[in-house]
Amino acid sequence: RVIGFGACLSMIGPACASAVQQLNRRNGGEVLHGYSYFFLCTAGLSLVLIAASRMLRLPPMNTESVLPAAPLCTVLRRTPVWTAIVAQVTVQFAMVAPMSAVPLVMSHSIHGLHAADFRISGCIVLHVLSMFIPGFWTGNFIAQLGEIPVMGIGLLIQAASLIVCLTGENYAQFYSGLCLLGIGWNLAFVAGTMLVVSSHTIAERAKVTSANETLRFAANGVGVILASTLTWDVLCGTCLAVLAPAAAVMLQRNLRAVDGDLVALSWASLKTPLRP
Repeated sequence: RVIGFGACLSMIGPACASAVQQLNRRNGGEVLHGYSYFFLCTAGLSLVLIAASRMLRLPPMNTESVLPAAPLCTVLRRTPVWTAIVAQVTVQFAMVAPMSAVPLVMSHSIHGLHAADFRISGCIVLHVLSMFIPGFWTGNFIAQLGEIPVMGIGLLIQAASLIVCLTGENYAQFYSGLCLLGIGWNLAFVAGTMLVVSSHTIAERAKVTSANETLRFAANGVGVILASTLTWDVLCGTCLAVLAPAAAVMLQRNLRAVDGDLVALSWASLKTPLRP
C-alpha cells in the first residue's frame, strides 16, 4: 500500500511542472519570466508537505537502555560499514545525475520541446514509476538471492541503462534508458539499504544512518550540479565510471584470502552479508 501510494504521488511533481508551464503561456506570452513557475510550484507542494507532516503521528521512542556506541570514525572504518555506504552513494549519484539532465537534454536535442513539455515530464514519470514499482518484488528477490547478488544485478541494469542513453538522443533512448535506470536503482538501493542496516549494532544505528544519508544527499547535489555543466555523453560516461567503485566494493566483500590467493566465495555464501 505504501509503495503503491508513493508511486502514484511520484507522478504529481512532473505533471504539475508541465501543467503550470502550460498555464504560464497565456496568449502566446509568458506571465512569469523564465522558470519562476517551477519554484512557485515547488513552494506550493512544500506547503502541502508541511501540512501533511503536522498530521503525522509517530510511535513513542524506545527508551530501553543500549550499550554505548563507538565513535563514528571507528564505526566507519569497519569494512561492512564503509563498503555499504560507498555502494549507496555511488548508486544514488548514477541515478540522480542523468535524471536531472534529461529535461535539459531532451529540450535541446529534440526540436520543439520545452523543458516542461508533457513528453519530457512523461519520461520522468516513467522513470520514477520504475524506481518504485519493482519495490513490490525486490524484498522477495533479496530473500531468495541475498543482498549482494541483487545489488550486483541492479548495478548491471544501471550500467546497461547508461549505455542505452549513450546510443542516441531520441525518444526511444531517453524513455528506455530512464526506465532501466529506475529499475536498476531500485534493486541496488534496496539491497544497499539492507547492507547498511546489517552492518552495525542498534547503538550505532543513528550515527551510521546519519552519515549514510548525509553522504547520499551530498551525492545528489553533486549529481545535479554536474547534470547542468557536463555534456550528455560525458555525464553518462562519468556515471558509468562512478558505478565501478560500487562494483569493486561488492567484489571486495565477497573475496576471501586463502593461502595468499583471493578466492571467490560460493553463491550460497553471497546470500549472507558481512557482519560487524
